[in-house]
Amino acid sequence: MLAVMGSAMLLAACGLCDHERCEGKAGAGATTVGFEDCGDGTVADHSTGLLWEKKTGELGTAVFCDSKSLTATEPDRSCDDTHHVNNTYDWCRDLDKDGSCDRGGTPGDGAVFLDFLGRLNGTRGACLAGVCDWQLPTIGQLKTLVDCSHEGSPPCIDPVFGPTASSGYWSSTSGAYGPSGIRDVGWGKNFGNSGTFINAAGTSYARGVRSGTCRVSRSR
Repeated sequence: MLAVMGSAMLLAACGLCDHERCEGKAGAGATTVGFEDCGDGTVADHSTGLLWEKKTGELGTAVFCDSKSLTATEPDRSCDDTHHVNNTYDWCRDLDKDGSCDRGGTPGDGAVFLDFLGRLNGTRGACLAGVCDWQLPTIGQLKTLVDCSHEGSPPCIDPVFGPTASSGYWSSTSGAYGPSGIRDVGWGKNFGNSGTFINAAGTSYARGVRSGTCRVSRSR
C-alpha cells in the first residue's frame, strides 16, 4: 500500500546535536536573541517575523489527543489544555492501522490539523491571543527554533518557549519519500538532536505559528 507521512522535527538529547544540521538562529555556544515573551501565551521572534505558541504544563508522559480525548471526563487530562506540553497528535488518519494514511494525507487530515489547529483557531473557545490564523510551521520555520547552544542540556530550544519535549514536532511540510511507490510524507523536527524525520501515521508533538509580533509588546 502507498504510504503517506507527515513531517516532524525532533528536539531530542542535545548531547547528540549534529551541528551541521543545526540551522536555527544559534549554533554551538551562540547567544539566542530576538525572542519576546508576549505575556499572552505567545512568543515573538523579531528576527523572523513569526509569532509562536508558548507551551504550558509540566513535561511528562506523552498523551494522544483527538476529538474523543478532548471531550473525555477523565481527571487531569492534559488534552483539556490545548497548549499542554504533553499533548501529541497524528498527522493523518490511519483507521485501518496499516501504517499509512487512509486518504493520501495531503493535506493532512489527522488530529493535529482538525483538533489542535481547530482549537487554536477558536473551534472550542477563544482563538489564541485573539487571532485566528494559526498554522503548523513549515519544516524551514521549525528549524529556526533549533538552538544547539543548549547542547548537553536538552531540549535544543530557548526556554522562553515554555516546556518542550526532547522529541519530534510536526510541521506542515510534506514530500516524496522512498521508492517510487511511496507518496507524500509529512516531515518534522527533533529538538533533541536537531534531526529531521518523517512519520507514517504516527504521533508527534505540535506548536502553532503565525506571521506577526506581540499584540501588545511588554518591552517596547
